[in-house]
Amino acid sequence: MKIAVLRPVMTSRTGNFVAAMVLALALCIPASAASPTPRIIFPPDMALLDGGGEHELLGWNGGGTAPQVRVVGPDGSREYPGGNGAFTVPIILSPGASTIEFAGGSVRVYLLGAQEKPPAAYAPADPHAVDNACGDCHTITAKAAPLQEPAPGLCARCHDDMLKDKTGKAHAVQHPPAEEGDCLACHAFHQRSIKRLPAEAKRALCFGCHDDFTAGGKKRLHAPVAAGECTGCHGAHGGAVKALLPATGTKLCVLCHADPSRKKDGGDWEVAHPALDDGCPSCHLPHASDNAGLLKRPQTQICGDCHDPFPVEAGGKDLVIHNPVEEGECAGCHAVHGSDAKKLLVAAGKALCAKCHTDPSVAADGAEWATPHPALDDGCLSCHVPHVAPASGMLKKEQAPLCFECHDTFASPEGGGGSLHRPVVQGQCAGCHAPHGSAAAKLLLAAPAKALCLKCHKDPALNPSGQEWAAPHAALDDGCPACHLPHLAPAPRLLAKPQRELCAGCHEDKNLNPDGSEWAASHPPVKSGLCGSCHGPHGAPEKALLKLDPMELCTASCHTEVHERHRSTQIDPSTDQPVKQLIRLPAGFPIRRRDGVFGCEGCHLPHGSDNLHMWNEPEQKFCTNCHQF
Repeated sequence: MKIAVLRPVMTSRTGNFVAAMVLALALCIPASAASPTPRIIFPPDMALLDGGGEHELLGWNGGGTAPQVRVVGPDGSREYPGGNGAFTVPIILSPGASTIEFAGGSVRVYLLGAQEKPPAAYAPADPHAVDNACGDCHTITAKAAPLQEPAPGLCARCHDDMLKDKTGKAHAVQHPPAEEGDCLACHAFHQRSIKRLPAEAKRALCFGCHDDFTAGGKKRLHAPVAAGECTGCHGAHGGAVKALLPATGTKLCVLCHADPSRKKDGGDWEVAHPALDDGCPSCHLPHASDNAGLLKRPQTQICGDCHDPFPVEAGGKDLVIHNPVEEGECAGCHAVHGSDAKKLLVAAGKALCAKCHTDPSVAADGAEWATPHPALDDGCLSCHVPHVAPASGMLKKEQAPLCFECHDTFASPEGGGGSLHRPVVQGQCAGCHAPHGSAAAKLLLAAPAKALCLKCHKDPALNPSGQEWAAPHAALDDGCPACHLPHLAPAPRLLAKPQRELCAGCHEDKNLNPDGSEWAASHPPVKSGLCGSCHGPHGAPEKALLKLDPMELCTASCHTEVHERHRSTQIDPSTDQPVKQLIRLPAGFPIRRRDGVFGCEGCHLPHGSDNLHMWNEPEQKFCTNCHQF
């Protein structure tokens, strides 16, 4: 859409309009002045023109030699003769930006061509009273054009009395230039109107008398300030209260902004911010600020003027700070003007936290937990604190003390012979339990069988090489809780019972003979209840969960030098008997054919015996079982 541009009207109502117009467009001249400074009157500086290339230049030259008018444009420069006194010169302008020079001064103009949007710095020419005759304000003579009367009387011929409001009542507070009748202090009669000036020029006009509150590069300007619309809040000629304002406090701000003391539906807040009683200026600056929302200071500082600041350490220990608190975003959780929730919260309970955090009452897929934490019913603040906290996760306390407020405390086993699970020792309940909800019972992170334990421990069903055991412990099918307790246990390694008692729950008590009494000669590991000395607790490479080949198990670590010569002989492969005729082994006697090594269990029982040295036969016939005399 093409921009409408005001062009000068070249008809006369006095018989010498051109000369009168020139004088009228000159700077306002006191009646005593005779020769104003030579200058171009029309077009004004930074004027936006259209209507083809032919235009009239209006000028004034007080006398003497008339300088040339020079037009420098996109297609070069042209010169035109000037004149003395009031004069007009037809000039040719090319589309685009041009400079018109005369008597040491110049103006910049822009002629619209085919393009639709001109540079933002240019504005349509708007000379004062362009539709009126110059003689309406000036007394025209050959060499001067004094005003018929001074302002404000002259201005009042056309304009309403600016010292009164719309009702005709005098302004309670008047702008000093207006009160003194000095219209020229702000208005240049023959320039573009103030409303059409760029924002910077409008602000500069006010800053000619008032302090420049934009100095120093403030990050944020009030929208009217940014637009140069000081009169958006201040009366140009007068106001009802100080600073030429139409109202004070909140009453002023609600002329443009929504009433902060009301909800969108017009109702009252359940909880209103007490600062509203002091008005918007209690927290906000009216013109410019380095802070969002034109706050006087950063959020945490301005809130700290009335509210206690949050400590960052306690007892020499750094506290955990909620991100909005650390970043100074109090308004992230609290409504600044009012709320229907206590403490000016933007929402109540869990709904507040869910604005930034995921909903703790549902799983990642959005479904409700099969096992929710009952504390969720009391809201997030049952476990967490909102501003600063002594423990990670904004917890009120470290995990274990906090959990033990509702759950039984785990005490160290009596006598010191038991064991505590490492997460329990470290107070890391969340190492196994989900704090908000779980698909498993007891809020476990996984099903309470092997899957949970494998989050930290190696798979007990695999040997050190990562292969399945040749002989796995059948208890593995029931999961780790078949033998281990999760928190604390009376035996090492979180065993539910001491080894001997635990193993005897499924196996025969190997420390007892068939009549139920203890062996006369017990194998020391068996007597001590250390089944794991010989048997793998989870699995083993040999049957009966033996850690090694039975031929090697006894001699590998305990009985290293026993029966070195007695335990081997040459075997006749046709009979599986020793070559020596004096030795005949009982049926089933364990022997390794490749080297003739005897198995210990051929002579000894592995767990215990009522015979000397754990022999499998009484002493009187022990030797004759194999030796023929």
